[in-house]
Amino acid sequence: MYAASSVLPYVLDHNVATSYIHDTIGGTAGAIFIVTLVTLAMRSVSIQKVMQPFAFLGRMILTNYIVQSIVCTFLFYSYGLGYYGHISIVEGLAIAGIIIFVQLLGSWIWMSLFSDGPLEKLIRYATYGRSR
Repeated sequence: MYAASSVLPYVLDHNVATSYIHDTIGGTAGAIFIVTLVTLAMRSVSIQKVMQPFAFLGRMILTNYIVQSIVCTFLFYSYGLGYYGHISIVEGLAIAGIIIFVQLLGSWIWMSLFSDGPLEKLIRYATYGRSR
């Protein structure tokens, strides 16, 4: 269903109807497909071992999101380095890979010393008046 709705506008005439089917069914079907694929893959012990480092990244998701936003706005906006529109896809993927690697490493080091990320601890304190 996902593949059929994704290629429909390109196989048939590209019109409002095929674009509508592509946009409404294709996106939902694609999301369901990806969630199902990840869920089934995570049942494998070997996949769980490979994905284990990402658990540290997920436990500090707010901190990592904010840091990633700050780094990327500095890299791409005009008040920073202004790289937006000036790098290739390969360079963009390399930058993304470097950012994720540094965040994985930083999250692993932080979580080996503390139980929560800094912003997660701040939110928990602001919400409950105490940390864990």
